Amino acid sequence: MKTKIVSCQQLKTPFLPALSTIFALGMLSPAGAALILTPAPGHSLTWDGNDGDYYDNVSIPAAVPFNDALGGTPFAANDPSAFPVPHVVTNLNDGFYGNTSAHINGSGGLFMGVMLPALTQINNIAFGRDNGTPEGAAPGDCCGGLLTDRAVDIYTLQYTADSGGTWIDIGNLDYSADGGDSAPGGSFDPYLRHQYDVATDAGPIMGDGVRIMFTNTGTAIDEIEINTVSIPEPAGVSLLGLGLAGFLLRRRR
Repeated sequence: MKTKIVSCQQLKTPFLPALSTIFALGMLSPAGAALILTPAPGHSLTWDGNDGDYYDNVSIPAAVPFNDALGGTPFAANDPSAFPVPHVVTNLNDGFYGNTSAHINGSGGLFMGVMLPALTQINNIAFGRDNGTPEGAAPGDCCGGLLTDRAVDIYTLQYTADSGGTWIDIGNLDYSADGGDSAPGGSFDPYLRHQYDVATDAGPIMGDGVRIMFTNTGTAIDEIEINTVSIPEPAGVSLLGLGLAGFLLRRRR
């Protein structure tokens, strides 16, 4: 079943769960959908509305959160890249966001990925085109600031459990330019980072590699993440701080 989504608010409206479900299932399909998810048979592929989480347009370079891909080996159909400097394949898991830390696909093939050192339970996969490049970044970005191109495509998420001998589809992600608001945290913007929960109908995915297939030559990815550890919500952080303050106050008494 295809899921058509225009805005993350459709999936994050706590007081309108029924309406959220209708939009998520595609029963009320808007004229243009920024994201269409199509899980492969026997798999689940879900998006909770995150749009540009960990976006950083200040730090140079912008750091990626801890995830299992950082300890893996990146690969791509085009190695070296169609644009080898600075878009080398090792950028796919170098731990930094931004155009200068991206790999750009070329005419030699249509995939990028990361192999893991051992079989791992794969719970989520995240990627984006440019999740934060400041204006005037140093070292300088060749195109100056956040880039929004090279992101509209149909992506197929895959995994392997035999070191790349067999690749299994998790599902398709159809990105369009419709419905975005050019800001993290709002409507779906195809060039920002998005994280997807993945599983099989029988349970967790066990794999030692993740691959992302494309349909367009020239698609770019600045980082592939596997099993990113979620950051606590701001409210949770505040409550944690209050709890610590209360604990210290009791100790003083």
